Amino acid sequence: MQPLEVLWGVLLIIFALIGIIRGFLKELGVTTVLVVLLFGLSRIEDLLPRLVISAATNAGFAMPTTADTTGRMIWASFYILVIVFVGFVSYHGETLAFEGKPPKGLKGVFFALMIGLLNGYLIVGSLWYFLDRYGYPIKFLQFQRPLTSLAKSLIPLLPLTLLRPFLPFLVVIMVMARVIR
Repeated sequence: MQPLEVLWGVLLIIFALIGIIRGFLKELGVTTVLVVLLFGLSRIEDLLPRLVISAATNAGFAMPTTADTTGRMIWASFYILVIVFVGFVSYHGETLAFEGKPPKGLKGVFFALMIGLLNGYLIVGSLWYFLDRYGYPIKFLQFQRPLTSLAKSLIPLLPLTLLRPFLPFLVVIMVMARVIR
């Protein structure tokens, strides 16, 4: 077992390599999709569990709350599956690539690497955010517990914590960058 931040770092490196392979313009398309996803998740993450639990209770079903271990596992799994699904779809097949010519040489590799790292940060950081938010209820990832001091210091830097106030602006900027040629 390794510290969680080691797993996080390895996944970031994998996304950086994917970014180099796919190129700067395709990676920007994925970034746009991820920013829109995070904006949507930031708007529903508190509301959705309350609505579903309330509707289930009103319909006569017993639904575990987010205070229960089972409820935390259900909601963490739900958000993780949404992020993984959207990430997979945004990378798979015909992507929302930006138009234009990518920079050549080392400059192009650098831009692709940086956008790949950004996409990795958005995806893997969002997964970590929801694991942390619901108290790490999913045991399929083997990492060292308790969290190290480095891991604890990285939690305030996760995407939905750090970028939440800027997400509406980032959505507008990314969509405008995609539309304006």
